[in-house]
Amino acid sequence: MIACACGMNQAAAESYEYTFTVTEGSSALLRDVTFSDTPLPGGTTTTLDLQGDAYYIVAAEGHELAFVTRAGIEQPIEFFNALGNYVLVLGKEPATFVITTRTTLPQPEPVEDTSFTVTGEGSATLAQLSDGSEIVGVMALTPGNDATYTLAEGTTYYIVADEGYELTTVTADGAPVAINQPDERFIATYAELTGHPEAVSLEINKTIVGGITAITGNDTAPVKYYDLQGRPVTNPASGAMYIRVSGNQSGLVRAN
Repeated sequence: MIACACGMNQAAAESYEYTFTVTEGSSALLRDVTFSDTPLPGGTTTTLDLQGDAYYIVAAEGHELAFVTRAGIEQPIEFFNALGNYVLVLGKEPATFVITTRTTLPQPEPVEDTSFTVTGEGSATLAQLSDGSEIVGVMALTPGNDATYTLAEGTTYYIVADEGYELTTVTADGAPVAINQPDERFIATYAELTGHPEAVSLEINKTIVGGITAITGNDTAPVKYYDLQGRPVTNPASGAMYIRVSGNQSGLVRAN
């Protein structure tokens, strides 16, 4: 009898030599279809004998692919922006690759909007102060008109009672916020707001203390008014906000 030797002399899978050069400061991985990774550190050249159908060049954690070039091909390889930005490598013939990655910036935490609820008899202003103590970024807070604002990262805001009123209570996410007495910046009571509270509530009542304006210190100094873009105003419109300048002092006022 003749014994069948079918399938007993199948050739072993052929392997091919692949060379990977990774530029300084870059970091990548070579991943096979079983998601097994081989590190490809920056500033090194790695030569591997590969066999199989597919491999992937993947940016290491904290990196993303910038350029991948293959010897003999002038244009960079177009790679998919998915699963870590990878490049498909078919293991069918020898090849040499040059890999460049760039570090990815940490994504900032999303900043949630802050809601403001005002009760009482008067209005207030949400303001910022520049380094020169000039009022910038003014937003109105009025009773019965709940407002939502996005607070800038790392910025201190000031909730200041408008002219003729004072803050009674201020809370941020249910916690009391200190109400400050007038100082060299404001002659009205005000509260400092930092961070990103989800909800701010404030109550305002009447007072004989002035509103958002700096202490003049010189009642005889001429008074000038400017709009919030810094343009001179001759006849302020009733109810609008203006920057009031008297001598070397300035502040924000609402025209009567």
